[in-house]
Amino acid sequence: MHDELRSPIKHHLVLHRIDPRQGIQRFYSLLIERDLFGIVRLVRN
Repeated sequence: MHDELRSPIKHHLVLHRIDPRQGIQRFYSLLIERDLFGIVRLVRN
């Protein structure tokens, strides 16, 4: 089996949004992973 198919986690990205004028500080976490059935999923937090 290829490493691509075995690895449950492929990519993880964290984005930051900062706007001091409006007092906004937010972050978004995106994770691309393969579930137990081998389907690729995007998980957003």
